[in-house]
Amino acid sequence: RWDPSRSTHLVTSEKKAAAKGIMAWCCRRPAVTKGYVAALVGRRDARDPLPDPADHVPPGKDWDRDLVPSSGPCRSLLGYRVACMVDDDSEALSSSAGAEVLRLHDGEVLPASVRDDAEEVRFWYDRQMARAEEDRRVLVLIESSSKSCKALFGTLKGVDGIRITNARNLAKAITSNRGAGDLILDTKRVPIQKIVGWDAEPGTAADEADGAS
Repeated sequence: RWDPSRSTHLVTSEKKAAAKGIMAWCCRRPAVTKGYVAALVGRRDARDPLPDPADHVPPGKDWDRDLVPSSGPCRSLLGYRVACMVDDDSEALSSSAGAEVLRLHDGEVLPASVRDDAEEVRFWYDRQMARAEEDRRVLVLIESSSKSCKALFGTLKGVDGIRITNARNLAKAITSNRGAGDLILDTKRVPIQKIVGWDAEPGTAADEADGAS
């Protein structure tokens, strides 16, 4: 399972533009074969040099050949807060590219007492959109076909002003413009604009001016 803050390598038998491959690219971590792990474990002394990832590149499509990585981790999705109804790759994909994540599948975030009441769910999500806007973030819901969230998704689709996208559009937003990124498209292929000031740091002139208005 990919962890943007802890994973150091992506071990895979094939290099491809799937979610985990894009996550690794976002975090500037190499994709390697199991041979890398074998070489790592096979060192006789902890002081021996680490294996070179370049010697263990998995076969497959060189999908990231034309992408130009920045000096640091990818931040294409900074400015978005992504709401995930299920615990899947969309969560790690979003955070790997700089988005904040709202875990609707977490009972401490969305309690069962709220989740089981359609009216309460709509009211709760409306508050989350308002809070995101206050933080200069756009709240975007990731659609899911999972049966575990069928009722929840059906309810949320009725929230006025909700923006919904999917994992494919997340990936496209991250890798567009040779890796510089682009706006997320919603499920109707309409760009989801970021809020003015999304890139302002707390305490900056822009932030203070907004607070004084």
